[in-house]
Amino acid sequence: MNNYFALLILLLAFNAEGQSTKSKIFAEASLGLSIPARQFSNKTFLNYPNENLNGNANIGPAINLLVGYCFEKNLGVLFQIAGSLNKQNTGSLTRYYENLFAQSNSGDVLTSVTTNRWKMVKLMTGLFWGTPGNGSKKISVNIRLLAGAVKTAIPEYGFTASNPNGSFSSGVIYKINLPFSFCYNAGVGLKYLMFPKLYLTGDLSYFQSTNKYKTVYRGPVKYSLSSVLPMVGVGYNF
Repeated sequence: MNNYFALLILLLAFNAEGQSTKSKIFAEASLGLSIPARQFSNKTFLNYPNENLNGNANIGPAINLLVGYCFEKNLGVLFQIAGSLNKQNTGSLTRYYENLFAQSNSGDVLTSVTTNRWKMVKLMTGLFWGTPGNGSKKISVNIRLLAGAVKTAIPEYGFTASNPNGSFSSGVIYKINLPFSFCYNAGVGLKYLMFPKLYLTGDLSYFQSTNKYKTVYRGPVKYSLSSVLPMVGVGYNF
């Protein structure tokens, strides 16, 4: 499969060698990291009745797929689908349940926690300023601003607690599906033209969304989903 993919890239590159017309449509695929920021990265576990809850998220992988169209030489529109995975931190949850069970149990409390990932799917559109990665210049810079919707869920986690006296407790906090919420992404990127139509990409962007939902008994709460996204990938001008 890897050899087939490499051969496909080479065929596209050689096919592009003899073509010099500037492209209006381009596509990119990139991989990188989702680095939680602000309250999404805060490792202090907050439970209800706090209204603003921490994401308790670790660094994870991210992927971007986009298609762009150039209106003019340096201006165009983008359509992007993106995803990211951020595992919840076990340390903060372990400390929370250790303190919780220590209040009602004598002796040392042994606590174990298993966590899952924040899984986000983002659909966005917006504008970019810069060159589409073709022409005479090998390196170009672009600025992007996108907005759209993100879909995610509060991850499920489980816990067990026991002490030398023989008392034992366990439970599972099931995931909660959150509604679609508004999001935006702002970033700057570089393109390096390898062939007339094939180029490499590198960009750094900031993602932000605030997701609110109403609990049945405890009122509204919200999560601020912020992350910094360093990405590298490949692009093709059609």
